[in-house]
Amino acid sequence: MEQFQKLSDFDELISVLIASEEFMTRYTCAFPTEKWVMVKISGTSDYIYVDLSDDYVSRGCLFSNYEYNESRFVRGIVRPNDTVLDIGANIGWFTIMMARLVGDHGHVHAFEPRTTTYEYLGKSIAQNKLTTNVVLYQKALSDVSGEAYITWRPTDRNPGNSWISKQTTGASTKQDRISTVRLDDLSIEPVSFIKIDVEGAEPSVFRGGEKLIARDKPVILSEINFAQLRSMSSMNWSDYRLFLNNIGYDSFYLVDGKGAASVSDAENKGIDVVSIAMWSSERKMHLKPQDIWG
Repeated sequence: MEQFQKLSDFDELISVLIASEEFMTRYTCAFPTEKWVMVKISGTSDYIYVDLSDDYVSRGCLFSNYEYNESRFVRGIVRPNDTVLDIGANIGWFTIMMARLVGDHGHVHAFEPRTTTYEYLGKSIAQNKLTTNVVLYQKALSDVSGEAYITWRPTDRNPGNSWISKQTTGASTKQDRISTVRLDDLSIEPVSFIKIDVEGAEPSVFRGGEKLIARDKPVILSEINFAQLRSMSSMNWSDYRLFLNNIGYDSFYLVDGKGAASVSDAENKGIDVVSIAMWSSERKMHLKPQDIWG
């Protein structure tokens, strides 16, 4: 009970309860194979297709409480008429949210390479009548344009835990052949915000978009999986921090939806995955954590 008293609001309480082991054991719909259904996002007029065999992204969206801290951050940053990017859009939780935030005169460019996930993402966008301000790409952003493979383990109950391979792999994994493209090769208007979650391949995405990033200096929200960053990009956090500094960005990681801390602290504590917010040094004097959380 004492830990619940420290929570800031009802939404955070729901987030903690849903993530609890007891809730997962008693209430998760553990379908053995893909089972797609359309559900209403609580508190909105929007709907989203979820896969009931997905214990992670779809499960969070099913209960309308996916990534509480990150969602709160996005709502504090994205403004009407903005142009924003959702890189690694998955089933579209952030795509739909940002489309409502930017309004009819803003734009969301959403990238999702997995075939089935992309198909249902498109159905959700159509269902919510967002096709006029959302542009979907069945492509993976990278530092080269061409072809690759999106790879995943069929026994993994987190379909979002997929990664880009340049070659075919063994029988223990499944793959789709996909197209890759450089962000700088796309004609996208000035971008104010980027949400990115690409399982450790973030550096290659940023290399492929270095001109856009230098031009627009967007605020960036990025998930960092330390193990996948090492596997996919051969970087530890110190390497990646230096990389970000070299493109002019400072970073912090989200704590309880209301503060900031050193990313190094998270890695030292053995935290596997964190979400970090980044902004260019030029914006630092104008945009600080307290501006976001009040």
